[in-house]
Amino acid sequence: MPREGLPLATLALGLLVAIAHLAAGAHELAWLALDLLALAVLGPSVESSLGRARLLALCLLAGALCLGARGLLGEGSPAPLLFAATGALAAVLGAHLLLYPRARVASLAPIPFHFTIVEIPSALLLALWLLAQLALAAAGLESDLGASPAPHLAHLGGFAAGALLVWPLAHRVRRPLPPRLPVY
Repeated sequence: MPREGLPLATLALGLLVAIAHLAAGAHELAWLALDLLALAVLGPSVESSLGRARLLALCLLAGALCLGARGLLGEGSPAPLLFAATGALAAVLGAHLLLYPRARVASLAPIPFHFTIVEIPSALLLALWLLAQLALAAAGLESDLGASPAPHLAHLGGFAAGALLVWPLAHRVRRPLPPRLPVY
C-alpha cells in the first residue's frame, strides 16, 4: 500500500484501461480481466516506490511512446486510447520487475481436486507474460485471419519503456538526516 494511503494512481490507470477496452469495442474480456488483475497485484507496490506523481509521469511517458510507435504500425492498429492505456499498464509491470526483482506473488495453484496458495517469483510471472505477448504478436503478424499484433506489441513496447524510464523517476534526492543525539 502506498505511503499516501489508497493507491489512487493505480486505480485511475485501471479505470483508464477498462474504459479504453470498452471504448475500442475490445470484446476480449479475459484480456481486460488479466490486465486489471496484474495492475491490482503489482501496481500498488510500484506506486509506493515512485509516488503518485512519478507513477503518473511514467504512465504518461510510456503511453506517449506507445502512441508514437502506433503510427509506425499503420492502419491495422487499434484505437489510440487503448494502445496508450495498454502501453502504460505494461510500463507499470516493467517498472515492477526492475524495482522488485526478487518479489514473490501469492497465487492459486491447481492441484487435483483442489487449489492451494503458493508464492511464485513475480519475475517468473512477468517472464511468462512477456513470452505470451511475444507469441501472440508473432501469431498476429503471421495470421491471415485479421488478428492484429498491435495490442501485444503495445504491451511489449510499454514494458520496455517502463523498464527504461523507472530508474530516472525512482531516483530520489535524499536529505541528510540530522545528527543523532546520544541517549544517556
